[in-house]
Amino acid sequence: MKIFDPDRKKYPLWAFFFGVIFLAVWSLGVLPAFLEKFGYFGVSSKIRIFYKALCHGIPERCPHFLDYPAAVCFRCTGIDLGFFFAGALFYPVLRRHLNPEAWPIHLAFITVFAFFIFAEWLAELLGMIGSKWFYQFSTGMLFSAGISFFLFSVAENIISSYGEN
Repeated sequence: MKIFDPDRKKYPLWAFFFGVIFLAVWSLGVLPAFLEKFGYFGVSSKIRIFYKALCHGIPERCPHFLDYPAAVCFRCTGIDLGFFFAGALFYPVLRRHLNPEAWPIHLAFITVFAFFIFAEWLAELLGMIGSKWFYQFSTGMLFSAGISFFLFSVAENIISSYGEN
């Protein structure tokens, strides 16, 4: 069974599994809110301590489920879900139209989307805008989409070079 499809017609399962990993990471960040609702504060606190390595988890900047804050903030939610949607849907559909050798264009997208995150953070820091969940979520999703297309193209090139040998 070949992993790489040189015609780019088959659905790349490896990209789907990469996206599912990020969905699982996001689900782990949401899990404490549900555990706390049902009284499992010990397990929830252990997950929150572990998740602090991935996200600040400030309750005011996190989505609330069943009146309890998740351990993942809106920006990290956007990043995780952006990687999931890019891996499961967008990259497999759009990859036939992408030039795998066009990595400078991918880096330009990453730079532009990183600028959006930085600009939103700086505007918030300077008091020009308030902390809005939609800004944080959308900039996180855009940034992860830019990174994912670059990483998936690189991964596909690596897989294809092994498939040719």
